[in-house]
Amino acid sequence: MVLEKMGIDFEVIPSDYEEDMTLNLEPSELVKFLSLGKARTVAAKNPGRVVLGGDTIVVLGNEVIGKPRDIAEAKVMLQKLSGRSHLVYTGFSLIRDSQEFSDFSQAKVYFKKLDDKIVDSYLQHSGILDKAGAYALQEIGGLLIDKMEGDFYAIVGLPIASIVEKLKDFNIDFWAKE
Repeated sequence: MVLEKMGIDFEVIPSDYEEDMTLNLEPSELVKFLSLGKARTVAAKNPGRVVLGGDTIVVLGNEVIGKPRDIAEAKVMLQKLSGRSHLVYTGFSLIRDSQEFSDFSQAKVYFKKLDDKIVDSYLQHSGILDKAGAYALQEIGGLLIDKMEGDFYAIVGLPIASIVEKLKDFNIDFWAKE
């Protein structure tokens, strides 16, 4: 996990927030809305703590692509992305009690042309059912990518530079060492 590699002390608390991918919102607003919903759900049970919520979607043309329900849907997603570019939107929200902030990051990813052998092999060697677009750039999914434009960390689901900057407003300074 990105936060762990950066030496940030945190606890993972899963949210029981129900994502609604059918909301009629622009992609940037959708990821902010969903990340805020997740963060609010966890923050309600953790008063006084800073809570970070996040959500990532893939947008291919006008189609919003979330997490696949199963391997068959993951295969369809990867076949759609094959040889094409798409946008990745990652929203993040920070909450402590009544203090809330939400923002998003956008990046562009270009997929290589994938044949069925590559797609099938990839699906056998990766756990992608919890990944928007059925791939994880930071893992073996990086082999599916031709190039990208934008923040690598936003593509993998956590625009860490933006988050670290915004944590200052919550009186948390990543650079201050105790």
